Amino acid sequence: MSMESIVQSRCHRFALTQWALVMLAGTFAVSGCAHVCKPAETSARAARIDVTKPPYDAKGDGITDNTEALQRAIQAASPGKTVFLPPGEYRFSQSLVNTENVTLLGAGREVTVLRITNDDAYGINLASGLHVRGLTLRGNNTPSPRAHAFNGGNTVGAVIEDCLIENWGAVAILGADHSCGNVVRNNIIRNNAHEGVYFGTNSDGNTILRNHIYNCAKNGIDVNGSHNRILYNVVHDIGKPGDSVDTVGIMAGNPAPNAATNNLIHGNTVYRCATHGIILWAVSKSHVVTENTCYENAAYGIFLEKLGADGQCIDHIVARNVARGNGDYGIILEATENCVVQGNKAVGNGKDGIAVDSTNGPAQSNALIENLCKWNKRYGLYVSAGAVSSYLESNRATRNAAGNIKDESEPNE
Repeated sequence: MSMESIVQSRCHRFALTQWALVMLAGTFAVSGCAHVCKPAETSARAARIDVTKPPYDAKGDGITDNTEALQRAIQAASPGKTVFLPPGEYRFSQSLVNTENVTLLGAGREVTVLRITNDDAYGINLASGLHVRGLTLRGNNTPSPRAHAFNGGNTVGAVIEDCLIENWGAVAILGADHSCGNVVRNNIIRNNAHEGVYFGTNSDGNTILRNHIYNCAKNGIDVNGSHNRILYNVVHDIGKPGDSVDTVGIMAGNPAPNAATNNLIHGNTVYRCATHGIILWAVSKSHVVTENTCYENAAYGIFLEKLGADGQCIDHIVARNVARGNGDYGIILEATENCVVQGNKAVGNGKDGIAVDSTNGPAQSNALIENLCKWNKRYGLYVSAGAVSSYLESNRATRNAAGNIKDESEPNE
């Protein structure tokens, strides 16, 4: 690659970074999902079904099995209506099946509790346009492959907000393949035996916003689709110490032949995970990772990884993040291509602050620009042998234990 080509590539990458800012600025017009939420909020006042009133007569006494009463109330709700659960603990033993475009409304997550008594049943089966707000959904702390709090696939436009989801034996919120345009917002998700939030293959355009996710045994947030937005979440204490499989704070990618593309990961705080804070992996393209803080994760703060012979990790932007005090690398690119790492701070990490690695394949045409790396226990900025056409400019590295900048890559042609 000629120097002229490198400069042109650099200008293109700067343009991409500015595009990322524009993309972020327009996010909330979409992520608010007014077309989903507003009808539900209006219907909550205009057309409520109170589950404690006849003919349903549910009892929030923490003793009665309310499965039949709750299901009858839900089935009686036509699209646009609200099923209201007053304060109380409503026990149920079988999965609740929902009607499309209905609101399931509690009096607040502190006072309305749905508590399942069956260790091997889903909590709530999601439906398109379902809006669940203001309640606690509580499991039994018993691991089971079916014990998802929310279970859905091919679900479009559902909203889960202002809920507490805890103690489930599997995934807290499972959006299986082809779940699109859903919103998970302002929830507390904790103490679950698998992922906090999971969206499967071809699950596109979902928004995961301002949730607090912690003490889950597997990934905090895991998206396998495209054009999803993961914004302003706090994710921490994911996985048990020593568990190296799927114990990441935020994960975006999909094994071949599928791909995850154009996901936005912005403004999240991720810490004390058993492996990494944020990972872009397998087949992943054109993700934007900006203004996140990743600290005290056992391995890497931010990890970009091509996984397997068919993997691709290309065209990502990683900008203005803070990676500090992580056990190994602050930010590492492994066998990536055409990625931009710009304006990040990597401080006090156990190995290199920022590294480009070619152990599992050549890293090609990556740009490291205007990063600050200091007080790391090996190099501030390290580019391994085997990396091709790396571009380094205006990085600052100081007080790193083994040296500030070490570039072993092949020179540009």
